[in-house]
Amino acid sequence: MYSWLHDIAGLVEQMGREPRTLHLETLGGFRLRDAASGNEVTVVGRKAQALLTFLALHNGQRLPRERIAALLWGDMDDAHARGNLRLCLHGLRRNLGDFADILHADRNELRLDATRISVDVVAIRRGQEGHNPADWDQSLSRYRGPFLDGLTTHSSEFDDWVRETREHFLGAAIDLHNRLLRLETGEARIRRARQLLDLDRLRENSHAALIQALAAHGEREAALRQYQLCRDLLKSELDVEPSEDLNRLIDSIGDNGNLPACWLVGRSLLEMSANFPATEWNINPDTAIAVMPFESFAKEDATAIFANVLADQLISALSRCRELYVVARVLSAAYIGGSTRNDTIARELGVRYLLTGSVHANAHTFLIIAQLVDTVSRTCIWSEKFSCYQAGTIAPYNETVRSITTCVDTQIKLAAWRGKRSDKQEHIEPTELARRAVGRLYDMTSQGNADAEKLVERALFEDPDCAMAHRVRGTVFVSRLAANEIPHDAISVEKALNLCRYAIELAPYDECAHWTMAFALAEAGRLEEALYACDAGMSLNPNNSLLLGDKGDYLGALGRTKEAIETCSLALQLDPRYPVSYWWENSIASARFLRGEHAEALSVAKAVALKKPTHVRAGIVWAASAAASRNAKEAKQAVQHLAAVAPDLSLSNVMPDYALALCEPKDAHKLMDCLALAGLKA
Repeated sequence: MYSWLHDIAGLVEQMGREPRTLHLETLGGFRLRDAASGNEVTVVGRKAQALLTFLALHNGQRLPRERIAALLWGDMDDAHARGNLRLCLHGLRRNLGDFADILHADRNELRLDATRISVDVVAIRRGQEGHNPADWDQSLSRYRGPFLDGLTTHSSEFDDWVRETREHFLGAAIDLHNRLLRLETGEARIRRARQLLDLDRLRENSHAALIQALAAHGEREAALRQYQLCRDLLKSELDVEPSEDLNRLIDSIGDNGNLPACWLVGRSLLEMSANFPATEWNINPDTAIAVMPFESFAKEDATAIFANVLADQLISALSRCRELYVVARVLSAAYIGGSTRNDTIARELGVRYLLTGSVHANAHTFLIIAQLVDTVSRTCIWSEKFSCYQAGTIAPYNETVRSITTCVDTQIKLAAWRGKRSDKQEHIEPTELARRAVGRLYDMTSQGNADAEKLVERALFEDPDCAMAHRVRGTVFVSRLAANEIPHDAISVEKALNLCRYAIELAPYDECAHWTMAFALAEAGRLEEALYACDAGMSLNPNNSLLLGDKGDYLGALGRTKEAIETCSLALQLDPRYPVSYWWENSIASARFLRGEHAEALSVAKAVALKKPTHVRAGIVWAASAAASRNAKEAKQAVQHLAAVAPDLSLSNVMPDYALALCEPKDAHKLMDCLALAGLKA
C-alpha cells in the first residue's frame, strides 16, 4: 500500500517538473551531460555516439532509417545494416537511461526531441549571424577543438560527413577570430592572432596575421622569428615555400618593427588577414587608381618628407576601400620627377584614375591640393584644398587623409555608377548592373527604387551567386521598407534581415554589406545591434562615411544626441559631396530637436526638406521643431509639405513606418506631442 502510494506521489511530482534536458558537446570530442546537474552521461560505442550526434545536429528532423543505416554501415547489405542499427538503438536507449524518451523511433524514421537536447555548435552558428563582438567572443569560448575529435567509425560516408562538418566549424571559428582581430590592437591583437594560429598551424594566413600584429606593436625580432617558424613548418610539413605576399610582408618590416603604410600592394594584405578569395573583390578596371607622388613646393626637407608620407598614407587608406584597386607605391614612385603624360602612366599601370597633388608650406601650416584625374575623359573630376597645422616635423594628419580618401572613393563610385552606357545594351556584367542599381537608389525616389530593383533582379538572373547583387538586393528591400513602399510589418522586417544575413555570408568582408545589415537592424528597432554592425563595417574600412553618418543617426535614436551630432558632423566634414549627405544633416537636426535646440533644428530640417522633398524624415523634424518653437506658420507649412509628399503619414504610423523608433520614452513622447501640436492628422 505504502509503496504504491509512494510511486503515485513520485509520478505526480515528476509530472509537475520541467522535462530534464541534455547538453551535447561535440567540439573537441564527444561528451554528453545532464544539463541541470552537469553529470556526464556515458554513451558506449563509437557508432552510438555517431548516431546521437547526427540526430542532434538535424534539430528534430525525422530521418529515414535507411539513410542512417547506409551512413553508419555502408559496407554492409541493407538487412545487416538495419539489424546493426536496431542493436545500436537498443544500446543507446540503455545508455541514456532516464533520458531515453528523448529518442523517438518507429518502423521507418528516427528523430531526437530537439527541445530536450542542446548542442555546443549552435553557439558558433549564432555567433556568425550576430553583429555584437561580445557574442563573437562568447561563441568562440565554446570552440574547444575539432568537431568530434578522435571519433572514427570506419564508415567512409559518415567519416566524410564528420570531416566536412569539422572543416565548416573550423572555418567559422577562424572567421570569428578574424572579425575580432580587426577590432583589437596592441597585446590583445597579438593574443588573438596566437589563438587564431593555434587552430591550424599550417595555415599561412594565420602566421601572417601574427606577424602583422607583432610588427604593428613594434616587435620586429619576434615578427621575423615567426616568419622563420612559418617557413620551416611549411617546408617540413607541406614541402612548400612561403607565398610572395608573405615574403613581401616580411621584407617591408622596418628596423623599428613597424609596417610602412606603402606596403599595401593592391589588396594583398587584406586578402591575407581576412582569408577570403580574391574573386570576391570583383575588380573593375574602371575603379583602378594610382596615387602619384605629391609635389613639394618648399625648400625645407620636412615638406618633401611630409608629401611622401601623405602619399603613403593615402595608398594605405584607399586600399581599404573595397571597390577600388590601388597600385603599389613602388610602381607609381617610378614616375617621380618625370614628364610622362597622365594617359601614358595610366596605360602602363593599368588604371583609369590618378590621384595627384602638391604640398605647400608656410610658417605654421601645410596647404595640400589634391586632384582626381580621369585619364579616359582627360578631365579633373574632383579637386579640394586642405590645411593642416604643422606639429613637429611630421604628424599623421589622420582627418585630412580620411577626408581625401572618402571623397576619392565617392567620386570614383559615382563615376562608375552614373557615367556608363545605356542599360538596354545586350550584355552587362552582373556586378556592373549591381553598381548601376546603387546609383538609382541614391535618387531616393519610388521610381529610383523600382529601377534599382529591376537592375538587381537582372544581375541575379545573370549570376545567382553574385555577392554584390545580393548585397544590393538587400539594400533595395530595406530602402523600400524605410520609404514605406512596402508594409513595415514583422514579415517584411524578417525578410530584410534574412536578405542582409545572406549577403554577409557571401561577402563577410564587404563593409557595405555590414552597412546594409545595420540599416535593416535599425528598421527592426534593434539599434544597439545596428551600431555593432556599423562598427564591424568600419573595422574593414574606417573611411566609409556612409557607415559613419548612419551610425550617428542610430546614436540619435538611442538618445545619445551629443555623440550623434559629433559623428554626423564628422561624416559631413569627411565627405561633403556624398549624394545622401542631406540624410546626415537631418540626423543632426533631429538630435538638436531632442536636445531642445528647436530653432537650429527647424532651420536645418526645413532646408533639407525643401532640398530633398522625398526625405519624409526631414519634414517630420521640420514640423515637430516648428511646433516646439511655437511657430504656427512654419508648423502649418511643414504639415502641408508632409501631406503632399506622404499622404498616408499620420500620428499612428510615424514610427517606425516613416522614422526610426526612438528608444527613450521621453523622446518619443516629445516627438509625438509636437507633431500633434503641429496639426499632423491622427
